Amino acid sequence: MSTQLEQLKNSIREILSEIEKEEDELKKEVTVTGDVAGYDTPRAFSSNGQHKSGYTKKMASLTGYSAVNENRFQKLRLDQTMTPNQKIGLGVREIRRKIDEIEKFLEWYGKIKKENSLKGENFWKRTNHHIYRIKERLSNIGKNVTTLRK
Repeated sequence: MSTQLEQLKNSIREILSEIEKEEDELKKEVTVTGDVAGYDTPRAFSSNGQHKSGYTKKMASLTGYSAVNENRFQKLRLDQTMTPNQKIGLGVREIRRKIDEIEKFLEWYGKIKKENSLKGENFWKRTNHHIYRIKERLSNIGKNVTTLRK
């Protein structure tokens, strides 16, 4: 019986040593950079950091996203085709449309709440937090509108 036990121990040791050798070989192949496939900067090697016109929109549409213009204020401010009054008027009209949409959504969710006899205390903790933040932001919007009117 002890010879069988010794044989079992030896075979286990052999298997473990083979596994250790394989692990050592794998460790040699590991890189510190995480084997990055490429650059994360989309325009790293383009001339002056620019792509041909329409490239951003094309790439965004191919991936199912839309291009974001992060410099809208600067573009609006420097636009010479409209007077400041036109700019403000068009902007306020756009804001009004978006607020109409927000009101519509709030009515829908209010109906769902009423139909299901829900109370605010039954919402998820995060939902209540978001409702509070929306209320804060609407208060700040009210202050900005008052400042705009003056």
